[in-house]
Formats: sequence, C-alpha cells, structure tokens
Amino acid sequence: MTGELFSYLRVQALISAVLNLFIGGVLDAKTRATRLLSRLFARPVAMCILPGLGTALILSAGVIPVFAVLRISAVPFYLYIALKCLFCAAMGAYVTVLVLFAGMLKPE
Repeated sequence: MTGELFSYLRVQALISAVLNLFIGGVLDAKTRATRLLSRLFARPVAMCILPGLGTALILSAGVIPVFAVLRISAVPFYLYIALKCLFCAAMGAYVTVLVLFAGMLKPE
C-alpha cells in the first residue's frame, strides 16, 4: 500500500469516527422499519447487500415491462451502458441515503 493511499484511508477513518461521535444515535427508532434499519446497521455487509438487491429488483421490474410493451428485444451497446450507469447511480444514491439514515438511529 502506498503512503498516499494509507494516509487517505487514515483521514477517512478519522472523519467517520468524528461523524459517528456527533451524529450517531440522535433519532429514536420508533417504527418497525427503523428498528430493522438500526439492527441492520450493526451488520454492514447485510446493510448494503439487502437494500442493493431490493433496489436492483425494483429497477429491473420497472424496465422489463417497458421493454415488453415497446417490443424491444435488443438494445445497442451505448444504450446498455447508459441504462447501467443510471441504474448504478440510482441504486448507489438510495443505499447511501439509507445507510446514512440508519447511522443516525439509536441502537436498540
């Protein structure tokens, strides 16, 4: 690992620790969904995989009927790349917001 990468990761860890100190546990987990998010936040892998898969399924379920109605059986490569970028951006934004919200919940 290069020195530059090591210092970058150290700064990121420091920023995360400071934000966790000030932001961590400021909201009460009152509903079932927020309690689930609070429990999932303790398991980072599950916290990112479950919403990510759910978002991917929702986005795919929204596009497949549109392709079927428009009778699109193949798409050009540039359109595939554009759709993939849009889906990744939407999924990344959703999971990021969800993880930030879950981090602000008080642990059970």
